[in-house]
Amino acid sequence: ALVVSRWLAAHAMEFRTAVNLRYGEGWEGTGQAEVAKGRAFSIAGPAPAVGSILDHPDLVWCEDEEWGQERVVEAEERIRMQGGVLKPYQAQRLQRNAGRNWHHFYLRNENRFYKNRHYLHRVFPELHPATSWPSPGAPLRLLEVGSGVGDAVLPLLSVHPGLVVHAFDFAQSAVDILRAAVEGGGWGHRCDAFVHDVAAGELPPHALGVDLVLCMFCLSAIEPADLPRVAKKLHDALRPGGKLLLRDYGRYDEAQLRFRKGSRIRDNFYVRQDGTRAYFFTSEELEEVFTAAGFAVEENEYIRRQYANRAERTARYRVWVHAKFRRRE
Repeated sequence: ALVVSRWLAAHAMEFRTAVNLRYGEGWEGTGQAEVAKGRAFSIAGPAPAVGSILDHPDLVWCEDEEWGQERVVEAEERIRMQGGVLKPYQAQRLQRNAGRNWHHFYLRNENRFYKNRHYLHRVFPELHPATSWPSPGAPLRLLEVGSGVGDAVLPLLSVHPGLVVHAFDFAQSAVDILRAAVEGGGWGHRCDAFVHDVAAGELPPHALGVDLVLCMFCLSAIEPADLPRVAKKLHDALRPGGKLLLRDYGRYDEAQLRFRKGSRIRDNFYVRQDGTRAYFFTSEELEEVFTAAGFAVEENEYIRRQYANRAERTARYRVWVHAKFRRRE
């Protein structure tokens, strides 16, 4: 926080000029300022940095400006050392047990594994109450895919009084935890949580015609061959002009490179020790799949960051995909 404050103070005039151009005069004290700061700090990083984050002792993370072909070659070599892919019968067993494995994951970890995502209404302005999207005074209907225990929707419900959520996951244990949290927060009239496998079945009628679809690190858990069909279902769930908001694992993320031999189901698709799976996307793959499903691309980019472990004096290189797709009018 101190680093962010120092950076903002040093760049106050640049920041004010940029926000005035974006939102007009008089933005101070409004939710628009929060949205603008979110774009500045949650996507562009808390402060500019050059080289390794380990050379900047005040930073916890920064944008990874050192990404280049040398890093790609190094990543490909680490993937090559992971060995061959699993046998077909092993991959098929994982597919059959996907829901059960995630059910047991949440039975073990409950709501302790993933942190709440308090930044979503900043990096996706459509989710911020101050933006009045899609229209002032109208409720905002959101469908969340792979909600887990609510680390995305619970913070959103707390900041957006007009938000109405349909959230589903194919792990019964996750949905049970989410339902309890929703009732405990007094949001039962604004959040419907249910068990559903988007790759296997059709969405219920009450979850159709929504303004937004939110996919936070969930599509990577789906069998890649099923993704085109899932993208089409999510397209059809949106009203014309509605948007799909997405963040997920990107190609060459540190999480991908740390897998060991015996973890590769197929290229860029892995199984963790607990049986859950993860695919690592390129932005080109996402664009191909979602445009084929009928979407127009509004945003589609990589987020590459360095994180510091000061105790071990090591840097972690994270790669995510960030995208926004719109159903055509």
